Amino acid sequence: MEGTQTYVPTVHVGPQTLVVVENRHASIYPLGTRPSWTFGRINDHSHPDIAVESAIVSREHGRFFTQGGQWFYQVASTTNPTFINGRRLAGNAPPCQLHNGDIIRVDYSIETPDDDGVFLIFTVDQHLGQWTSYPLTQRTTFIGRAPAPNTIVQQVPYVSRRHARIDHTPRGYVIRDMGSRIGTYLNDDPVRGAMLLREKDIISIGDCRFYYTDGCIVYDRRNTTSIPQRTAQTRPMQAGRPAPVGQPGVAAPLRTPMAVNPQLMMPSKAARVQTMQTMQSLPTLQPMQQMPAMSPVQEHAVMIDVNVVEKHVGGRKKLTLLKNIHCTIREHSMVAIIGTSGAGKTLLLNCLSGKDYEFQGRTLLRGQDIKNNHRRLRSAIGYVRQSNVFSPPLTVQEELMASARLRLPDDYNREQLEQKVSYVLDALNLSEHRNKAIRTLSGGQQRRVSVAREFIGFPSVLFLDEPDAGLSYLDKKELFTQLNAIVKKGETGDMEEDATVSSVIMVVHEIDMLDMFDQVIVVAAPSRKDGSGREPGQLAFAGRPQDAKTYFNNASDYRKMFDELQAQLDKHTFRPFVEQPR
Repeated sequence: MEGTQTYVPTVHVGPQTLVVVENRHASIYPLGTRPSWTFGRINDHSHPDIAVESAIVSREHGRFFTQGGQWFYQVASTTNPTFINGRRLAGNAPPCQLHNGDIIRVDYSIETPDDDGVFLIFTVDQHLGQWTSYPLTQRTTFIGRAPAPNTIVQQVPYVSRRHARIDHTPRGYVIRDMGSRIGTYLNDDPVRGAMLLREKDIISIGDCRFYYTDGCIVYDRRNTTSIPQRTAQTRPMQAGRPAPVGQPGVAAPLRTPMAVNPQLMMPSKAARVQTMQTMQSLPTLQPMQQMPAMSPVQEHAVMIDVNVVEKHVGGRKKLTLLKNIHCTIREHSMVAIIGTSGAGKTLLLNCLSGKDYEFQGRTLLRGQDIKNNHRRLRSAIGYVRQSNVFSPPLTVQEELMASARLRLPDDYNREQLEQKVSYVLDALNLSEHRNKAIRTLSGGQQRRVSVAREFIGFPSVLFLDEPDAGLSYLDKKELFTQLNAIVKKGETGDMEEDATVSSVIMVVHEIDMLDMFDQVIVVAAPSRKDGSGREPGQLAFAGRPQDAKTYFNNASDYRKMFDELQAQLDKHTFRPFVEQPR
């Protein structure tokens, strides 16, 4: 479309991180601190920025660099192959754009991995110091929610107390699911019986991942636990230095090389020149209209990355309802989806949540494709429908206890379930109504009970379809206030133990309350030029609410902002949301 405008939000240096797994431990490289990194094998004559000891890796194996807010990997001409998400890169391949959760492997073969192989995890959804190496030194090691000896602890509510076990057998290490409610997955396949672990295998529980390498599990520990752990330390990488063996039942420290060598923070002049030459060889990205400078804000890690290329319905004569919607949603955010009538707001919510996966494109939850892994990831996703559906005779307490039994692992006893229910009732200001029949509550109170039914499972992200529909102004304000408090408690770590909800995303009608949200996504469907109807819903804006007013003709309030959108539908469209580093 001619005259297309693209909103560029407050820019930032993102939390892009490369986790390099070699020799039974991980090294962390904060990529966002510089524009270019060389990758290769270290020796007396070669000192790459990202240095490994594996003989499989060439001395100059490749380069990571950024352009236009995106990170790329450029492979060099090497003896041994490089794979990204299982796809082999040719030596003369163009730069490969990296996405959250991408796995880069250097090995002789994917089918027969070598112990000396190296894999690298590109992530933008975690913070330094959480990645942990756990040596499998005991005959049996458990993966579970509760701190205990010989246990890899992941304090997430939907992880069972003892979720899976890894046994050291004459054949090697084997993994078993221990009858958990949500299951354990090995390379995205359900674990059934005892399954042998192979080098570089990926174990998944919900949206939590564990990487197996050479008798060790490397994983991203979500929350601190009561088990004494050796925290991440900073020390320089040294060629030939043996990997830490670790103690039984204690996680080994990680290496954070950038923190100990300030000289690495700025590349040399030659490196900067080479980086610019490499960047100039890339295709030019889509043009953007730069907005006036906005005030800087603290950016959190990416929670959801959605790219809806097109969403069709119908058979032979297909009707396109959505297209060209690409934006990111960060952790610890409360997000409002608003838009014009018929623009597909609920349809977009369904694409975000995995409720609808029949579209061209993908939605990533912490770097994992919801469409392809919905069964595994469904425990990390909560969805509140627009209509309230209850068992009429039940009290609030009874309804939430029934919901807790459905959503939480079977190993929660009654006392623990009641504790979770009490926490949720308090969080949503429903404690005084716990013994009342749901049918006697007001509309606003019933809507909060609907939210509580999903919140009791403590999903990573909670979706709501028009939760403010039919509510009074005061009921809407109270609901939004409580949801905002839940998100902020997760941000500050004030939530009870493993009770964490990172983000809340909802379709809303009440645009006067957008200041209560961290982010707003605006979709709109302009009229067709031939007058035959409307175009598909497309992205008009994704960013902070206060920046939306600036973008939409410096509107003084949100109603005038919406009036501007309605009046200029053809102008305020529609390319994927783009972020650029400062």
